[in-house]
Amino acid sequence: MKIVELKWGGSTIPGRYSILASLTYDEGVETTGTVEIKIGGEHVDIIAEDSMQVALDDISKFILTVENFWSEEIEDVSGRIVIQDSTGKIIEQLSIDSFDLKALGTKNLNLFWDSRDASAGEYLVTVVLDYLDGKVSTKKITLSIGAVSAVAEKSSLDAPSQELVATLSLLLIVLVILTIIYVAVRKK
Repeated sequence: MKIVELKWGGSTIPGRYSILASLTYDEGVETTGTVEIKIGGEHVDIIAEDSMQVALDDISKFILTVENFWSEEIEDVSGRIVIQDSTGKIIEQLSIDSFDLKALGTKNLNLFWDSRDASAGEYLVTVVLDYLDGKVSTKKITLSIGAVSAVAEKSSLDAPSQELVATLSLLLIVLVILTIIYVAVRKK
């Protein structure tokens, strides 16, 4: 058995990384494997969609997952949401209540903005988290208000297609016929 050791000269920024290893042996037989690793440190990551759509006259809901990459609890994480219109003008700032993050843990945050008075269009939403006396994490989200597709998707899911109803009806008829045949054969 031969052990090969490689030293990583790459980034030491905390985060998730994939390692891909490829091994060739026995005259050309090749195998590969991938493993996910997590490099720790005093870092908080904000995980959220890069863009979202909200219907006009609705309340915007931001679903965030906050992840602690440090092996110690981070206390008193606080933050804010800065909302800018398409010209870059700040139209609202909302505060995020303080919370604690367990060591190497995650926390889900549901944040809301009453965007019913906002005009249709695109907005830049910046989520900012402050922690450990001076460290900052940010996440930018593009918010589209007035998107009709969110309503259209819902209505298309509510009504099953005629093709689906016909297929299910046919399957039900076949099932009933097979049950009758099974009962008739079993009585003989």
